[in-house]
Amino acid sequence: MEAETDEYDAEYIKRYTSRPWYRKKILRKIELFPAIWNTRGKTIDVGCGTGDLLEVLPKGSVGLDINPHAVDYCLEQKLDAILYDAFADDFRLTPLRERGDRFSSMAMCHLLEHLPDIADLMPKLFQSAAELGVSRIVITVPGKKGYDRDKTHRTFINPAYIREHQLRNVAGFQLKREGFHPLPFEAAGEHLAENTYVLVYTKK
Repeated sequence: MEAETDEYDAEYIKRYTSRPWYRKKILRKIELFPAIWNTRGKTIDVGCGTGDLLEVLPKGSVGLDINPHAVDYCLEQKLDAILYDAFADDFRLTPLRERGDRFSSMAMCHLLEHLPDIADLMPKLFQSAAELGVSRIVITVPGKKGYDRDKTHRTFINPAYIREHQLRNVAGFQLKREGFHPLPFEAAGEHLAENTYVLVYTKK
């Protein structure tokens, strides 16, 4: 299984870095609010993209991304980001192990929908995070309209997917809270592309 890095080229990143100021500074922060609110302490931002979440996380937080253009952009913004191919590393988070870092939380905002075989990948990633001290994992994924508008999306994740794949308990973590944001019901995602499904896992 290989990451499809060619889909995330410079143009893909340009879409985000060239957004109007209100889209980046206001609307994007509303989308990221569940991750900002639910993370605790130093956080691993997996799939950090252009650093919208990373820039507001506590000092010592680190971003990982497979896209070199995204990582370069983050570094230009003085954010701590690492070029990382999770598939090649089998989701072991080796760069962070090598640095000897410890973390409290891990965030994956609008990441998992880009990957196949989520039910197989989540236990690996959760276990690796736990070995780095993580006790809290926050995930956000798009609703149906948001999912359908991006050709790089691979897996649609909703409460039914979590039930069918038995992902309420994963590698020693338990799903403690789930919901929708900013409108608190799933059907909103059929009409509002920015509505997201939020999952918060905590260590048992």
